[in-house]
Amino acid sequence: MNNAIKNILIPLDFTRRNEKFLNIAAAVANRHGAKVHVLNVIPISLLGTGSVSSGKFFFHGNAMIESAEKQLATYKMVMRKITNEDVIAQHAIGSVATQVLKYSKQKNIDLILMPVQYPKRRPGFISSNTYEIIANSAVPVMTIPENFNKEKFEKILFPIRNVKAVEDKLQSVMPIAKKNKANVRLVAIDAFDRKSNIRNLGNKVQIFSEKLHNSEISTIKEDLKFSLEPHNDILAIGDENNSDLIAVNVSTEKSFTQLFKNNFTENIVYKSKRPVLFFPKEEEATPAQEYVAMPYPMMPV
Repeated sequence: MNNAIKNILIPLDFTRRNEKFLNIAAAVANRHGAKVHVLNVIPISLLGTGSVSSGKFFFHGNAMIESAEKQLATYKMVMRKITNEDVIAQHAIGSVATQVLKYSKQKNIDLILMPVQYPKRRPGFISSNTYEIIANSAVPVMTIPENFNKEKFEKILFPIRNVKAVEDKLQSVMPIAKKNKANVRLVAIDAFDRKSNIRNLGNKVQIFSEKLHNSEISTIKEDLKFSLEPHNDILAIGDENNSDLIAVNVSTEKSFTQLFKNNFTENIVYKSKRPVLFFPKEEEATPAQEYVAMPYPMMPV
């Protein structure tokens, strides 16, 4: 993965205008010298709607597309005034999450930057577009709450859990830390039922601290913490230290007994009051890939 941020994608739905978010997005782009992509997705289900007037049925599809094009032009003009980099604005039709992820892959996006209104809880049994994008993105996703107004991330909270790809997350956070001249707070945290991981977590803290020090990034190390609900403690540490950014690995797994409860990532998405950088989970090998990787594959009989 290329850790340099050269292309930033901003999905917008135009339901509300957030000047603070646009200024933050422009500041991120300017610091990294990144091209800005603004994407509006019109759900295809809305294009078939219409209304009756004077005995005639009028479809809303064309009007919605025309409105989207006008608003995109406005957003493009606004972003060009506050950023030094190129701005590309497009709209798409279909599933919001699907189109955002498709665009991200096609345009070699390095970071998806999203404005969010945290609902504090999971919206029923339907996942939000934000969560679907985070859970399935191949690149980091940064969420910015609407009430957040800092344009620089000077205090970064870096939780270290026993999950895959935590080392890769460090490689993505380091360029952000350097561009923001940030302090990185390392905190090892794990569930109570996995205390056998104490030594492993402690080693990771030391290794990560040395890597950051070698890159001339200021580091703060916290004591190892065990938690019944890691997501709550991570968010609490972020609040206590007034962190500007929390970097977490995406974890979407849940057991059958937790089927109707939020998983780790959902809890962070729906509860955090601070910007969060979600690093994608490591892709699991398909059965075919595992078969090929076997040293002595078993042939069917």
